[in-house]
Amino acid sequence: MYPAIEFLYFYGVQRLNKFLPQNAGHCICGAMVMLIITVILFPLNSCRKTSEPVRYVIEADKISTHKPISDKQKQFLADFIPRITYENDCIRLQRSQLLDLIQELQNGKSPDDKEKRKINALLRNYDKQPFVWEDGPPDSTVHNRLIDLKANVDVIPVKLVMAQAIIESAWGTSRFARKGNNYFGIHCYKEGCGMKPSDVPEATFEVKVFDTPDEAISTYLHILNTGYAYKKLRKLRAEMRRNNEPLEPEKLATGLEHYAQIGDKYITLIHKIIDEYLPEDIPALLTEARD
Repeated sequence: MYPAIEFLYFYGVQRLNKFLPQNAGHCICGAMVMLIITVILFPLNSCRKTSEPVRYVIEADKISTHKPISDKQKQFLADFIPRITYENDCIRLQRSQLLDLIQELQNGKSPDDKEKRKINALLRNYDKQPFVWEDGPPDSTVHNRLIDLKANVDVIPVKLVMAQAIIESAWGTSRFARKGNNYFGIHCYKEGCGMKPSDVPEATFEVKVFDTPDEAISTYLHILNTGYAYKKLRKLRAEMRRNNEPLEPEKLATGLEHYAQIGDKYITLIHKIIDEYLPEDIPALLTEARD
């Protein structure tokens, strides 16, 4: 345990046990320590207020697409695209921190305690085994692990995310989207974790329920960035990065053949949505939100 946290724990136990039943102080202080560890030691699990990305808005009446869409569909795009942009910007912040850590290692600087906590927070956030620093892993090992992590800590193009949300939620009108904020057909496998699909009575899964659309987008991005089924997508994205190419949503869509049972037809459908039903220049539509 870190010395400062250890002091807080034992000092707190001594004080609280004067007023509370036996061992109650241990329980309360233990919970407080876990909260401190979660908030302070592992800060990268979400965007922190100190480095929160800009939130954007889009005016629905300014949206133009190749094929005509309804006002409700324009409003769905106007509501959803800024949310995707925000979640991607959270990942950009994490990637920036990762690249800084890699650069310092390449410059011959070993990570200090704060940087070690950042490294392990990033690893945990992307479902990787954290380092046991007491074992003294060499800097070369740390560097190689972080280089590998670059393939996970990266954005998914807004158009690709938006196209999948349109397909999986029927433009936000599906029962799972309306009642469970699930716009991506994300499943869960614990009874009561979501909603049962009424058209598949024998299903062994449920459709996960989210508190907000943002939580659904964040989970979807995490799945693509960590799931074994989307290793091809991450490999394609890493190649684009190495070649200093823009992340092309149509090309990355070819890495989603396992997302739906229809395989290649699903990729074709994504291409059709991107080409015909999404604005061509999305960044031009984004304006900074006003409080």
